[in-house]
Amino acid sequence: MRVVEILGQREELRQLQVDRRVRLVEVLQEADPADLLGFLSLGYLMFDPDTFRESENDRSPAHLEYLALQVLGTGIVRREGVDPMRQRELAGEAIELVREMFDTATWLTMLDAMEARRARPDDATVEYALKTRMHSMGVRGTGYAEHLLCVLHGCLAPFDTECRRILGFTVGDALTLFEAIRSVTAKRLELRGREAGAARREMERMLKRARRRRDVSGTPFPVAVLSMTPTQAKQQIVTLMSAWVFLDARSLAVITCEDLAEEAGLDLLTCQAFLDAFTCPPSEFNVDHHAYPVGAHPITLRPILNMGDGYLLPAPSTAIEAIRPLMEDALHKEKRVWDRYVASRGDFVELEATKRLVDALPGSEWWTNVKWSSPTTNSDLDGLVRADDLGVRIQCKAGRMTAPARRGSSDRMVRNLKDLIQSAAEQHEDLATEISAHGSAALGFTDEQAQALATPLRIEVVVCLDDVTVWATETHALRKIGTLPADRHVPWVLSLTDLMAVTDLLQGSQLGHYMLRRQRLERDGRIQTHDELDWVGYYIAKGLFFDDYFDAEHPPDAFRLLSFTEMIDDWYFTRQGVRTVPADKPEQPIPPTLKQLLHRLETRRPEHWMLAAIALLDGDDDSRDKWDTGLRHVQRKAREQGWSNITQVFADRLGVTVMADFRLMRPQLDDMLTNHCRTKASDLELPNWIGIAEGVAGSLAVAVIEGNPGLGEIFMRPPPRRVDSDAGVQTP
Repeated sequence: MRVVEILGQREELRQLQVDRRVRLVEVLQEADPADLLGFLSLGYLMFDPDTFRESENDRSPAHLEYLALQVLGTGIVRREGVDPMRQRELAGEAIELVREMFDTATWLTMLDAMEARRARPDDATVEYALKTRMHSMGVRGTGYAEHLLCVLHGCLAPFDTECRRILGFTVGDALTLFEAIRSVTAKRLELRGREAGAARREMERMLKRARRRRDVSGTPFPVAVLSMTPTQAKQQIVTLMSAWVFLDARSLAVITCEDLAEEAGLDLLTCQAFLDAFTCPPSEFNVDHHAYPVGAHPITLRPILNMGDGYLLPAPSTAIEAIRPLMEDALHKEKRVWDRYVASRGDFVELEATKRLVDALPGSEWWTNVKWSSPTTNSDLDGLVRADDLGVRIQCKAGRMTAPARRGSSDRMVRNLKDLIQSAAEQHEDLATEISAHGSAALGFTDEQAQALATPLRIEVVVCLDDVTVWATETHALRKIGTLPADRHVPWVLSLTDLMAVTDLLQGSQLGHYMLRRQRLERDGRIQTHDELDWVGYYIAKGLFFDDYFDAEHPPDAFRLLSFTEMIDDWYFTRQGVRTVPADKPEQPIPPTLKQLLHRLETRRPEHWMLAAIALLDGDDDSRDKWDTGLRHVQRKAREQGWSNITQVFADRLGVTVMADFRLMRPQLDDMLTNHCRTKASDLELPNWIGIAEGVAGSLAVAVIEGNPGLGEIFMRPPPRRVDSDAGVQTP
């Protein structure tokens, strides 16, 4: 079908969207809004953590948030006398209409983007406008709960006094009260469930008597139940009792200020201040902007509704995401408080980002807020970490992506990206330029900091406090809208919560290796995915190389990676204590002997251990298996004959040798290893060679021969092709 014909369907889809909303409004005007929202709030997002799979789940909190927004627009009026079964029918129809409207909105967004691309083929912001609108409309959740809690406490807890004075509650109070809402409803459900269980058992006894008498008089059963099998009849009772549990969902989901105070152990004034702050007033609904699915709407900031006789939280799973923006907006009203808050928030992000990397990279040196100046400019480096041959330069941005930017406003999006990602990338570029021109010492860096800035492996990182998923997973594309320069490498951009998850999952040389491969993805530019943790999941499972897809006879222009976070979700559910079947931490499939050597390098940490470990990790599965087999052979032969080694050579890249010589102590071991590597590199005309040697008493040494191009460049090239002719084990 031609593009023109596809675009011609837009008006049909728009009319379909209008018709669906008309029907949705009719449903909401017939149903009791609190009962309808309460029923869906209690059941729509429920899942079993033991079996949950993100790729199979099509239920989003965004559906409930949009439905709550429409309830706000149609008016919150208690409707008595609606038949309970009719209430359930209306709730089912309402959520199905919402789901259909989200699907239609997705198609309309795509068609609008196609038209915009036709009209403005040179405007690269069109693609990002599409992505931001799609993301904000359908995705709720920017991190795992433990990371969100860390951010909330780190940013806002130092301002408890100011928050209590301005808002009437602290961040700790807000978290306690949101949890109290969930707890109150859970207890009510549990009580109703126990009552239903007792009623079910009594009905089963009545059913047995009725079946024996062949008479249902005096029971709630229809005559037809007598013709059912016992199993069918019992299933009918279970279905009836399940429906009864959610009968009058208003009484389960609507809570009062007094309910919260009793459950949370807080005073009524604090609870009322919390409810007032997070309750969305009807005046926030604007039919011109909110009639159809859209992201970053008022319910995402103020997620509670006042139902007249109490309050209702439609989407509890995403409520805590509203805490920081709402409380920050309140602090912003007092300039002196706001200025102190901005400084404190920035310090938190810098320190937290740096420490997360430090904790994941053993033996690290680190610094934060490092000032520097040159003859032409001055700036600072928010964080600097050195782990042996790996140096990580960190720039942090704690500002917010505005709601208009998330809804796809091109102008606001570009301005926000300039304040966050572009300004941080420019700081990285300025530092690199001035070091190249004047040297680190001339800029005021200490000798230790200068060494960290001059490591063979260098990674520039931009860490944002806000969620920047849409712009971070394919950062290279920001060049098209002028956010990043085209003549310089792309930094690793991610949110602080994503960095927390990455460093939870990857440590040591695997984290260093991941960062290098992540940089290569930005250099390649053909692979796309939803978020950073999909990259991490793919790295753990398959290595984060996609060259086989593009080396095929008919390669694709691009490759879209689907969700790879299920094993990560399972592990975090286990950490939260919500899985009955514990899930292990996801790990790369590294053969045991090779894994043991990597562990020894990371714990003993001889000079150049990071380069050595990354060189061992950098091959494919076949290379790792050969390392594992060869290492076992080397250990056995060295014990028997004193020494042995294994070498793998990778075409046009480097050679790697691992040896054991139990006759030598250091420094003789270092000299022998260095001479061996130089000889091998010269004989095979390779610019780079890495050697790892074990000597007397388990001592470890690493030798590095680095040429041009250097190892930093080599490790960001396509996967190494091993040359079998030079691989193998040498023994006396």
